[in-house]
Amino acid sequence: SPGVRTAPVTASAAVIAQRLRQRGRETEAEIVARLQRAITADLSGDDVALCSNDGPLPDGVARFLQLLR
Repeated sequence: SPGVRTAPVTASAAVIAQRLRQRGRETEAEIVARLQRAITADLSGDDVALCSNDGPLPDGVARFLQLLR
């Protein structure tokens, strides 16, 4: 659709794994499987603007809001 963009919020595999371990809801095998699924996702295209969320939450929110402008 004209004027529509996708803005996936991403983080590095190391950061995602660390956050999942801290939550304690998934086994190590489930974390590895989840990270493997994320690797296979195609997040590219002219209408895609990636938003990195590797740092503190306020920084990620600021980057996402910048994409909305």
